[in-house]
Formats: sequence, C-alpha cells, structure tokens
Amino acid sequence: MAGSMPSLSDVPIFLDFEASSMSGWPVEIGLAWYGRIGPKERIQNLSFLIRPEPGWGEADWDALAEEVHGIGLEELRREGRPAIDVARVVAQLVAGRTLVSDAASFDGHLLARLFEAMPEPAPEVQVLDMTSLLRRLSPAVATRCEAVLAEAPIPHRAGPDAIRLARAWRSCQEPGAR
Repeated sequence: MAGSMPSLSDVPIFLDFEASSMSGWPVEIGLAWYGRIGPKERIQNLSFLIRPEPGWGEADWDALAEEVHGIGLEELRREGRPAIDVARVVAQLVAGRTLVSDAASFDGHLLARLFEAMPEPAPEVQVLDMTSLLRRLSPAVATRCEAVLAEAPIPHRAGPDAIRLARAWRSCQEPGAR
C-alpha cells in the first residue's frame, strides 16, 4: 500500500557496544531506531552500563579500551545494571528485529555474551553490518550515507554511537535521497 508505514519489525535497530577489551565482555550497550511518537517520527534509544558478571574476569580488562570509551571498572560496579536485567530488556526489544552495527562480528559476539547472562533462551537475532545494509541502496545513496557517517564524529559511547548510525541511515531514507 503506497504511503503506508513499515511495520515495527521492518525498522532496523542500530546496535553498538563498548567492551572491556577486544576479546572481553560488554561494558555498555546502545540501541537506536526510528519510531512514531505522536504525529512525528523520532529517534528512540536505550543505553545501559552493564555491571560485570562474576565470570567476566579482570584479566579481560584493557586499560586502552577504558581510555577509548572512558568507562572505568569501578564505575561499572557502582552504576552498571545487572547483566541479566539488561539482557532481558534487550532480548524483548530485539526479538524478530533486524539489528545493524558498524562492527557486526564484534557486536554480535558481545550481544551473545550478554545473552549468556540470562537463564532463558536468547532470541535468535542476526546482526548485519552497516556496509551490507548500504549495499541494498543505489550506489549514489550508499555513498551519501557513507559520507554522513564519515563526517559524524565517533563518540565511543554505545548510545551516541548507535544514534549516529540511525541518523546516517535515516538521512538515506529521506525524500530525494534515492
């Protein structure tokens, strides 16, 4: 039907993680997507600091990673939400949805690690790379979207990074972009 809104399951959710190290565990998750709030479509987002699980050892903590994202281990212990709580919220949100990341393999690994905190089965999800999503567009639109991403600073915090991806994607969806 012309002019109809896509269903919620058709709207991608943009995902980003900050991690304890390149091979470690998630310290922060950010999710962003567009949805209707009243008459307007607006960006919606969630982000959580994640308290380390007992099995997530300090051996996987990298001071260089902390320097990049600025999140300290003590801050996580004090202010982070329990991994099981974050995992359950995220599982409910992402079930049946398309997830998109600019580092799909890395973020997919961290998402699986987060879901391990739940005793319930994790939802089956696929994390697509932003580049794969852009390949579905015309070359001119994909180039425009890549330029928007290149111009936007990378905050290295999960919430703002996910919002950055969602805004770049949205700029490609605006009338006249195709």
